[in-house]
Amino acid sequence: MFASLLYHTNQIEDVQVLKDEYHRDKILFEAVLTPKKIPCSCCGGKDFILKGLKTRKLRMAPLGNKMAILILRLHRLQCVNCLHVWWPPIPFAKPKKRYTASFERFVINLMGFATIEHVAKFLGVSWALIKNIHKEYLRKEHQNPDFGTLRYVGIDEFSIRKGHEYMTIFINLETGEIIHAVEGKSMKSVTPFLLELKEKAKQLKAMAMDMNAAYASAVGNHLPEVDVVFDRFHVVALLNTTIEEIRRDQQAKCNEVGLKVIKGMRFLLLRNYEKLDFKKKSSLESLLEVNQPKL
Repeated sequence: MFASLLYHTNQIEDVQVLKDEYHRDKILFEAVLTPKKIPCSCCGGKDFILKGLKTRKLRMAPLGNKMAILILRLHRLQCVNCLHVWWPPIPFAKPKKRYTASFERFVINLMGFATIEHVAKFLGVSWALIKNIHKEYLRKEHQNPDFGTLRYVGIDEFSIRKGHEYMTIFINLETGEIIHAVEGKSMKSVTPFLLELKEKAKQLKAMAMDMNAAYASAVGNHLPEVDVVFDRFHVVALLNTTIEEIRRDQQAKCNEVGLKVIKGMRFLLLRNYEKLDFKKKSSLESLLEVNQPKL
């Protein structure tokens, strides 16, 4: 009965359950691994005897709202023919891991709608454990990405630690998926991936970025047929800065002759004209008329 429960809830097979214990917040199953006969890796013989014993404690996917733990006994095997000794593999857990494959799948499913910190707190395990499971999953899932249909890519950087150390990420703008990440934000750091895109992303049309000269130069050098698009935020920010510098310069000139035409007009100059009401549009048009260059 208990072996069937473990199989249908955690896909655990080839075990004989010895006992179970129920606690307030967890369930413990003690079992012994009963491996199928596999050929000896040295001579191919299928007969073996038991030679030694060890115990492993493995975390399983929860049962209901309780933590589930498997305390597994493993017998070391010795080939009758050549005396070769080995530990049998555990079919439901990876080597040197303290959790089963079902626990790993459960974590990945939770990561679909929760953060690493929240999943760790929910399961009562360390942040590092959840991070490593997710990192291994991402490496396996995305180790050979298909760039054949890639059309629009975004490039951005963010700080990873103090001291002006950065990481650059490449994003598929149609899906929002991060397709590559590399430390640094220089031309040298992004060039290897741009060369990969040149070879594999035959439908690539445009790359969006902030006004980073290194990114723009790298794309221009290695992907000259791809359009470079500066993102709206940085373009607008640059325009706003320029307008503000001009306003200050003009205000300083007006102050010299005792005029206060531009004073207090900063936000009027920076607002979207089409969103202004009638009164503010009239004020802006009057301001622009006063500041027409004299011929």
